[in-house]
Amino acid sequence: MLTLSVSYNAVSMDDIRLLRFPDINKNLIAFVYAGDIWTVNSTGGEARLLTSHMGLELFPKISPDGQWIAFSGEYSGSRQIFARSILTAGVFSAIIFMLIT
Repeated sequence: MLTLSVSYNAVSMDDIRLLRFPDINKNLIAFVYAGDIWTVNSTGGEARLLTSHMGLELFPKISPDGQWIAFSGEYSGSRQIFARSILTAGVFSAIIFMLIT
């Protein structure tokens, strides 16, 4: 059984069901909560916030080597694909692809 703690403005247990789009690689789980990307160890524990932008981040995918998370971000009206280092805090590392609609 996975025990997960998300410290996000006093989240109630009812809100835990709002965890979306999980991806797992070895012992790391990435998921979306409240439009941001979070990670947590697969054995449980406290989740770590990776993104916190006014825009929306969705569909995290952990790289095979476990060093990067790719995700789609919608910041200026169009959805783009970003990659971000899991180990290094700060700005997103790359824009990989921009969807044209």
